[in-house]
Amino acid sequence: MRAVDGAVSGDVERQLGTIAGDADYLIVSAGGNDGLPNISLLREAARSVAEVMGKLTAVYEDFAARYGEMVSAIMEQRLPVALCTIYDGRFPDPRE
Repeated sequence: MRAVDGAVSGDVERQLGTIAGDADYLIVSAGGNDGLPNISLLREAARSVAEVMGKLTAVYEDFAARYGEMVSAIMEQRLPVALCTIYDGRFPDPRE
């Protein structure tokens, strides 16, 4: 029960330091908040699909690297783990 509202995948490693010594397993829900800093991409104009895909690829590669580092830190705990990403965005602009 170490969840922190607004935390991103990079925050999980710090949270792992607070795991109880008698923990039997880990359930980690992370990743949804990582995308929020890039929400402005949905509002940007683009000249082509290729331009949009290039921008999304950069976001994906950054997220994949950070998420991979998080998973590695979790696996070092040597406990059974369930990884979840739960995110139900409620944005004021219905186009988002």
